[in-house]
Amino acid sequence: MEIHEIIKYIDEHLQEDISLVELGKLAGYSPWHMYKLIKFYTGEPLASYIRKRRLLLAAQDIKGNSNLLDVAMNYGYETAAGFYKAFMKQFNCSPSDFKRSISNFHISNTFAEVTKIIYENGVIEMGKVIVRKLQNEDAVSLREYIFVQNTLSEVEERVSQSLKNMEKGDNIYVVAVVDDNIVGTLGLNRENHPIVRHRASLADEVVNPAFSDMGIPNLLFSKALEFAKTLGIKIITGSSRANYFSERFFGENKFIEIGRIPNGFIESWNNNETYDEILYYYQI
Repeated sequence: MEIHEIIKYIDEHLQEDISLVELGKLAGYSPWHMYKLIKFYTGEPLASYIRKRRLLLAAQDIKGNSNLLDVAMNYGYETAAGFYKAFMKQFNCSPSDFKRSISNFHISNTFAEVTKIIYENGVIEMGKVIVRKLQNEDAVSLREYIFVQNTLSEVEERVSQSLKNMEKGDNIYVVAVVDDNIVGTLGLNRENHPIVRHRASLADEVVNPAFSDMGIPNLLFSKALEFAKTLGIKIITGSSRANYFSERFFGENKFIEIGRIPNGFIESWNNNETYDEILYYYQI
């Protein structure tokens, strides 16, 4: 599959989840090679390219008088607020302002054109994922690739609070970095009461969809365990939706299931879709 065919495939499937693993299989490349290839031709990582392409098409749908909430849902935004923030950042106007005063706005495709060049297979290589503790300067990348429905100030406050808690030994927060871009996060929140101070719960286990099925959650958990041992943490608890992709993480990392809560999760933004909640623990 040539690069122009890959880009065409992405554009034709923008309303679906697209991963580097999937694209790599289609093109005959490893996910890491595909990451570099997409970035080289488009000028940005896959996740950023997809998000901007979705917003461009969403703007076109708004121009066609589609319902704003329907447009947001069609392009992967679970809430109107998340869509509003992303639209404002990309086009410097709100979706409603754009719809009301459409003649005053010019939407241009600012994405890099796909340039046809000659390259040798294997020249574009991918470095290893770096997993490390959270740093203060990570806020911008977290906003861009992980917490896309939050404002930068919200993410900065979140990072600041996490760093303060880490200094006190109250939590552990690690990130996965590829080419200086944060593509995954995982936190461990330590219990405060003295009799359960040896326990911590999983939090913010998030991987950018473009990097799914590449083992990044396991790398994050492995690094978090190293830090957990230094704090004297002995037990880690967590939960997941039943029949959901996150079940795989708990199985691969040898968590033990300890029970289920029927209809423990209800997604109000998704027609009140319900899931049983599975409870797990891991003993260090």
